[in-house]
Amino acid sequence: DLQHQMLQNHWYVSGYKMCFHDPSDDSTRPLFKDAPASQTMFRVVVKANVTRPLMDNLITSLRSCVEDMDALGPGFKTMHESKKAKTHSKGHAC
Repeated sequence: DLQHQMLQNHWYVSGYKMCFHDPSDDSTRPLFKDAPASQTMFRVVVKANVTRPLMDNLITSLRSCVEDMDALGPGFKTMHESKKAKTHSKGHAC
């Protein structure tokens, strides 16, 4: 959801779950010993030649997106539940 919101501001922020699918026993395992498999993270790749105005815009965009999502409350989550039910999608691999 944050990834989609950030894209509206022309920022590509990748979202990842901190787990992997182990094909040997068909289980989901955490990537790290100190973080649960359900933990998520976002990654922003910043080039060495990034400017201060661009970084300011990234921070402003992130704050704005989080505020917008917070204002939606649990309603934002239910938007995706109906889509998953229609497509029989379980979402991400983890």
